[in-house]
Amino acid sequence: MLKRVYWSKLNDSHDKITAKAGFRKESNKLYEPYELYLETWEKEESGWVYKGSQPEQRQQQLEAHPAIEPLLKS
Repeated sequence: MLKRVYWSKLNDSHDKITAKAGFRKESNKLYEPYELYLETWEKEESGWVYKGSQPEQRQQQLEAHPAIEPLLKS
């Protein structure tokens, strides 16, 4: 399971949030490779809706990240 989430770019507008997210395994290896993805949330009547392709567990990791969580709550 990939446990760490890193952000390399975050862009938000009135109705769309886009982030380039890097998932990395939590291990003792010095240079563990990243898995990079472009993730998007769009504002709908019910609130922010995730439009990416990650499984639910990774989506929760993304939404709990300190850089994105405040944007989704606004």
